[in-house]
Amino acid sequence: MISSRDEVRRPRMLMGGRRVYVAGPMRGYPAHNFPAFDAAARLLKRTLGVDPVNPADIDRHQFGYDGTYALPTETVNQMLQRDLRELAECDAVVLLPGWRKSSGANMERDMAILRGIPRWELVGGRYLIPDRGQVGVDSIREYRHTRTT
Repeated sequence: MISSRDEVRRPRMLMGGRRVYVAGPMRGYPAHNFPAFDAAARLLKRTLGVDPVNPADIDRHQFGYDGTYALPTETVNQMLQRDLRELAECDAVVLLPGWRKSSGANMERDMAILRGIPRWELVGGRYLIPDRGQVGVDSIREYRHTRTT
């Protein structure tokens, strides 16, 4: 979890009032990983002055969802479609730990690559490092790796 003492390195591309989408795993995590999304959004706003787009926050407001129960597939699909529309309006993406094992986060990352917007990985709750992967290639490699282990 990210604490208020933590610091984020200040990447020049994320400075100012830019909209930054927070992507990461939800399904299979306690409380759908909402605490990690919320902490990352607070950290980005406080340290970089950006406008974080937090899917967990949107789920709470738009669907009244608190992350404590399983959702029907139809609702999950609606949320993913909404998330991609939100991402289309963002200037950068921050990837939370565990994103590689999340089909939704991989889809969001691939969309960011196709759009040509910067992608950053949040590491250790403190540092943002650039994501330099290629569209789909890393997702396919990770998928194959998880299926063989």
